[in-house]
Amino acid sequence: MDGETITAITITATVNIVTIVSMIYYLKGKVETMERSLNKRIDDLRDSLNRRIDDIYRVLNKDITTVNK
Repeated sequence: MDGETITAITITATVNIVTIVSMIYYLKGKVETMERSLNKRIDDLRDSLNRRIDDIYRVLNKDITTVNK
């Protein structure tokens, strides 16, 4: 192989490596964003369920108090 061929192969390999590393960082960012979004949705769902449970408990407790009177 002559010098130009080796240089071309080296440049191509370097560009491919840089592209792969860039893709990895891009995907890592996407995964982190999705993870934050999913955690937020889980927290919102947990809060909503806790409010509903509190509402049900209040209603049942009121009914029990009414029955006891």
